Amino acid sequence: GRYIKDVLALNEENKNFRIFGPDEALSNRLNHIFEVTNRQFDANILKTDEYLSSSGRVIDSYLSEHVCQGLLEGYLLTGRHGFIHSYEAFIRIIDSMVSQHAKWLKVCNELDWRADIASLNIILSLLIFFLVSVLSIYATRVFLNDVFKNLYLKQIAFYLVGTSFVAFLTYKGFFLLKKYHFLVYIGINILLLFLLIFGVSINGSKCWLFIGPISFQPSEFMKISLIITLARTVEKYRNKKKYDLKQEFIILLKLFLLTLIPSVLTFLEPDTGVVIIYFLIFLVFVFFLKLNKRWYIFFSLSFLVLILSFLGLYFFKQDLFLNLVGEDIFYRLDRILNWASSSGYQLENSLIAIGASGLTGFGYLQNPVYFPEPQTDFIFATYAANFGFLGCLFLIFVIIIFDTTILKMLKKKIKLVDKYIILGIFIMLFYGQVQNISMTLGLLPITGIPLPFISYGGTSLLSYMVSIGLILNIHANFLKYRN
Repeated sequence: GRYIKDVLALNEENKNFRIFGPDEALSNRLNHIFEVTNRQFDANILKTDEYLSSSGRVIDSYLSEHVCQGLLEGYLLTGRHGFIHSYEAFIRIIDSMVSQHAKWLKVCNELDWRADIASLNIILSLLIFFLVSVLSIYATRVFLNDVFKNLYLKQIAFYLVGTSFVAFLTYKGFFLLKKYHFLVYIGINILLLFLLIFGVSINGSKCWLFIGPISFQPSEFMKISLIITLARTVEKYRNKKKYDLKQEFIILLKLFLLTLIPSVLTFLEPDTGVVIIYFLIFLVFVFFLKLNKRWYIFFSLSFLVLILSFLGLYFFKQDLFLNLVGEDIFYRLDRILNWASSSGYQLENSLIAIGASGLTGFGYLQNPVYFPEPQTDFIFATYAANFGFLGCLFLIFVIIIFDTTILKMLKKKIKLVDKYIILGIFIMLFYGQVQNISMTLGLLPITGIPLPFISYGGTSLLSYMVSIGLILNIHANFLKYRN
């Protein structure tokens, strides 16, 4: 008692030490503590009451070990100090609760729940992407015709619609999307086929489907549908306890065919950039399937044979080559050759705008360098011209935080199908970011891939917002089931 009295006296200034007990502190021979403090009591205090005050540091006489242990636990979790006392006959009750508390602390330490702010990181990153997108698109008004000068308002509208998509998928829609994923997959493939037959060619491509005043690109939504369909297919395969080479061949064939069908339809539009994303998702899924090594050797050799066959036809059988791939292949090859030589009007002016912008840019709305598609494919060059090297560093920093947040979710204890969905979404977003920024810097060929969440475009933005809705739904379910 005298020792605790001295501790309380030394703690008078900080007042972060309390004593809890289901029994009276006096009966546990702690009477000396009442020389420096009292019991905590916030109701009316009578003259006949002993050792009561509203500023007391003692909470006792509860006659409930559980209540006192809970009070102490909450008090300690706030970073303060204290202890609990009891009769020896009841101390085993306290002991068992302390053991449970120790186990709880061990589990909490493993779950890193204090630092779990994945949803907040994603939402804050999206807010920054929204501001960067609208400001950059508005800055292109100088170079666009009057018809296109309100694109920034349309982008704001797309973001609002996309936000409703995110909310719906986060709380309910993802369940429906996973349940009817194959019907969605078939439906989008039908739309891609419809485009090839009845679609209107714009700039040599049949990518857009028009329904009255509304137009959209089915291939953009196919990326999400393909990710979910492949993930569900992999889940059924991985749920089997044993699988041999025959079963491995069947799953590979299924994944390949599911990827090939939309790839062929999209390539014929033509939209090579999206086809690359389809096959990147397929290859990453196959890589993480952990199949027999001979399959990876087979894929590597097949890819090598395909490249050599392509080059052989191009150089030695050009008539057959043109019949297979069409004359527009030369346009695609020209873009690659222009990249290799850093030539081409669009790329040259993009490099001039980025290189001459300095640390802080030419100034907002002061970009003097024109290049085609400043609001879509070359939005990063527009942003760099207006905000300079420091602005680019900031945007890339936010993108890295955004991507690593998504990637860290793969380490959490979530369902296998959800892990594959997150993995597919990460590959889709990461490739788009790297490809778009790199092609404006002349590091990769120009393929027409938009910068996710930044480039103007309703369909692409909505498809990316759908992917965010899926991620937030998975994260919300992870927190719910873990709690």
